[in-house]
Amino acid sequence: MLGLILLAGITIVAIIGLMSYAAYEPRPPGNDTTPGRGLLGFSLFDWPTDPVWLYRVPQGAHVIGGLTLVPIRS
Repeated sequence: MLGLILLAGITIVAIIGLMSYAAYEPRPPGNDTTPGRGLLGFSLFDWPTDPVWLYRVPQGAHVIGGLTLVPIRS
Protein backbone atom coordinates (compact mmCIF):
# COMPACT_ATOMS: atom_id res chain seq x y z
CA MET A 1 0.00 0.00 0.00
CA LEU A 2 2.78 2.42 0.88
CA GLY A 3 4.48 1.57 -2.41
CA LEU A 4 1.44 2.74 -4.36
CA ILE A 5 1.32 5.97 -2.36
CA LEU A 6 5.02 6.52 -3.02
CA LEU A 7 4.63 5.80 -6.74
CA ALA A 8 1.72 8.21 -7.09
CA GLY A 9 3.49 10.83 -4.99
CA ILE A 10 6.73 10.66 -6.97
CA THR A 11 4.77 10.98 -10.21
CA ILE A 12 2.94 14.06 -8.93
CA VAL A 13 6.16 15.62 -7.61
CA ALA A 14 7.88 15.01 -10.96
CA ILE A 15 5.04 16.63 -12.92
CA ILE A 16 4.97 19.61 -10.59
CA GLY A 17 8.76 19.85 -10.89
CA LEU A 18 8.49 20.05 -14.67
CA MET A 19 5.83 22.74 -14.29
CA SER A 20 8.15 24.65 -11.98
CA TYR A 21 10.94 24.26 -14.53
CA ALA A 22 8.69 25.69 -17.24
CA ALA A 23 7.72 28.58 -14.98
CA TYR A 24 11.34 29.43 -14.16
CA GLU A 25 12.09 30.83 -17.60
CA PRO A 26 8.99 31.03 -19.80
CA ARG A 27 10.31 31.92 -23.21
CA PRO A 28 9.24 30.21 -26.38
CA PRO A 29 10.27 28.21 -28.42
CA GLY A 30 12.08 26.48 -25.54
CA ASN A 31 12.96 27.30 -21.99
CA ASP A 32 16.50 26.05 -21.71
CA THR A 33 18.92 27.28 -24.37
CA THR A 34 21.93 25.55 -22.82
CA PRO A 35 23.83 23.36 -25.30
CA GLY A 36 23.45 19.67 -24.46
CA ARG A 37 20.42 20.28 -22.27
CA GLY A 38 18.93 16.89 -22.99
CA LEU A 39 15.33 15.83 -23.45
CA LEU A 40 13.83 18.00 -20.72
CA GLY A 41 15.05 21.32 -22.14
CA PHE A 42 11.67 22.25 -23.59
CA SER A 43 8.19 23.08 -22.45
CA LEU A 44 4.88 22.02 -23.91
CA PHE A 45 3.11 25.25 -23.00
CA ASP A 46 3.77 28.95 -22.48
CA TRP A 47 3.85 29.95 -18.83
CA PRO A 48 2.33 33.35 -17.97
CA THR A 49 4.79 35.85 -16.52
CA ASP A 50 2.28 37.82 -14.44
CA PRO A 51 1.62 37.75 -11.51
CA VAL A 52 5.14 37.13 -10.24
CA TRP A 53 4.00 34.78 -7.44
CA LEU A 54 2.86 32.26 -10.03
CA TYR A 55 6.35 30.72 -10.01
CA ARG A 56 6.24 30.24 -6.23
CA VAL A 57 3.12 28.06 -6.26
CA PRO A 58 4.46 25.07 -8.26
CA GLN A 59 7.92 25.41 -6.69
CA GLY A 60 6.46 25.33 -3.18
CA ALA A 61 4.17 22.41 -4.04
CA HIS A 62 7.14 20.52 -5.49
CA VAL A 63 9.27 21.01 -2.37
CA ILE A 64 6.47 20.29 0.11
CA GLY A 65 5.34 17.23 -1.86
CA GLY A 66 8.86 15.86 -1.96
CA LEU A 67 9.39 16.42 1.76
CA THR A 68 6.13 14.70 2.68
CA LEU A 69 7.22 11.60 0.73
CA VAL A 70 10.42 11.17 2.77
CA PRO A 71 8.71 9.39 5.73
CA ILE A 72 6.79 7.12 3.36
CA ARG A 73 10.05 5.97 1.79
CA SER A 74 11.50 4.87 5.11
